[in-house]
Amino acid sequence: MIGILAVGVAACGDDNKSADTSGAATAAAAPQVTFASPGDSESVGSKFTAKVDLSGFKIDAKAVGMDPVAGEGHIHFALDGGKYDSAKYSGANGKLAEQLGTDGKYSPSVTPEITYTGIPAGEHTLEVDLANNDHSDSGATARVAFTVTDEQAKVGPDGEEVSFESLEPSADGVTAMVALKKFTLDPKDVGKKAVAGRGHLHFELDEGKYDSAKYSGANGKLAEQLGTDGKYSPSVAPEIVYSNLPTGKHTLKVYLANNDHSENGAVAERTFTIE
Repeated sequence: MIGILAVGVAACGDDNKSADTSGAATAAAAPQVTFASPGDSESVGSKFTAKVDLSGFKIDAKAVGMDPVAGEGHIHFALDGGKYDSAKYSGANGKLAEQLGTDGKYSPSVTPEITYTGIPAGEHTLEVDLANNDHSDSGATARVAFTVTDEQAKVGPDGEEVSFESLEPSADGVTAMVALKKFTLDPKDVGKKAVAGRGHLHFELDEGKYDSAKYSGANGKLAEQLGTDGKYSPSVAPEIVYSNLPTGKHTLKVYLANNDHSENGAVAERTFTIE
């Protein structure tokens, strides 16, 4: 409809300009979808959130099941051909899939993201399709292949655990958030005597190569003060931001550290790619 209206308005002027305007409007209106995360060949945990970027397409939650409208609709996510699209794995989206009879095929979504839980280690493929209001495919689709790793391969002596909750790449960096179990961050006692189940974090990017003020900001500055730059960035918060990273694949590790900076053995690892 956008293209038709453009032609009608431009028809009052030069014919060549009319054709050019129509083509530009049609191209601009074409729905497109791309994966923001995870990236190709990245590793994620058994629980991960996939996010997509949209252009030329508007999500209309209130119109699901109604007549199709160009450039509007919702999203269909399918993990491994729908194998993990059910309430057990894709939560509320999977529950809706079961209600609609699309479980085992795809998980519908009215937001540009979905969270999967309990996905086994190994290689997986996630596909996203932009769907019209009536659930028919609009033709816009994207696919990403990634690896689910056993991210919590090691735990502490008393069952302490650390795992990546999210990993959000940016144009030249990444923001990482971690979750802790049986471990409490203790900013006031950094450098003091070790106490079981308490301490701080050591983030290590590419074996410490990018652990300095230039790359990990305030955490890197602290690393330089402590003499751990080039080894790890200490943190008393469950997150860290890296920037100024070169393109390519990177590996981020996080260790649970006692107050005295010794590591208690719990570690998690993730990879990501800067395009």
